[in-house]
Order: sequence, then structure tokens, then C-alpha cells
Amino acid sequence: SWTQWLRAAPVKNKGLDGPEIYKEAQAVDEWAPAPHDGSSVRAGAKALTTDGYISAYHWASNIDEMSNWVLTQGPMVIGINWYEGMFTPDAAGLVTVSGNLAGGHAICVSGYSSRSNLFTLTNSWGIDWGKKGRLYLSREDMDRLVFSEEGESCTAVEIKVL
Repeated sequence: SWTQWLRAAPVKNKGLDGPEIYKEAQAVDEWAPAPHDGSSVRAGAKALTTDGYISAYHWASNIDEMSNWVLTQGPMVIGINWYEGMFTPDAAGLVTVSGNLAGGHAICVSGYSSRSNLFTLTNSWGIDWGKKGRLYLSREDMDRLVFSEEGESCTAVEIKVL
């Protein structure tokens, strides 16, 4: 998710790849040093700070802050519960929260339409998934996943890396 954020943000850094960020995040997350799967959005932000890609990171505290940020400033990374029904977007790329809890997932929020009330998310599963690697999620479902279910919604101040 942070790799997608780096690619989407205005600076468009290409230095680190997903596995590198993931490995560094696991080393500094709240479950380290015990062996574990996954990591947290905060740990990814910490790794990018240590590597000099970002100078600070910030959290959205409600859906209005989140949608306004994405509309006016740029992408965000979210950590959310992932449900079985979310694995398969419909023909338009829309995902709805349904089915049993399958686990957690970090994903980049790359856009928002105030007209349709849909967020655009760029997944890390490749361009063959969803609509060329993207999916759409309603404002209502985003609010549920991030704020009602205590997910994470983070953005950062990017530093240009040469």
C-alpha cells in the first residue's frame, strides 16, 4: 500500500518496492520481534520516515477529513478489515462489504468523487485484479471500515528523493 502511495503522490518516488517496505515495517511494528504475518499502516510510515521518503505522517479522524484530504491534497493509505465479498469487484469495479471477515488489508486510496460518493483504491494485487488493479468503495462502506471498525487512515509529507 505504501508503494502505491509513493507512486501516486506528487513526487512519484520509485526507490523502494513493496517487499522492502513490508520487511522494514514488520521489523518496527507493534508485534516485533515475534514472527508474524502482516504489519500496520503506522509501521509502514515509520519505515518510510527512516528511509528518508517522508518527513511526517498524519491521520484522518473522520470520513470528512479523509475525503477532503484525498480531494485536495493526495492519496492516503488505509488499513481495514477485509471481507470475503470484497475479493471480487463487480463489473464496474465496485466492492461492497459482505460475507465473513477474511482478515486485514492495507490499500492506497488514490481518489474520491464527491459526485458519486465513491473512493478509488489502488490495490497491490496487480493490474489483472479489479479494474486494472483498482476498485471503488462507497463513502458509507469506507466510513464503516475505517472509522466504525477502527481501521487506519494515514497520509504523509513526502520528501523528494533523488
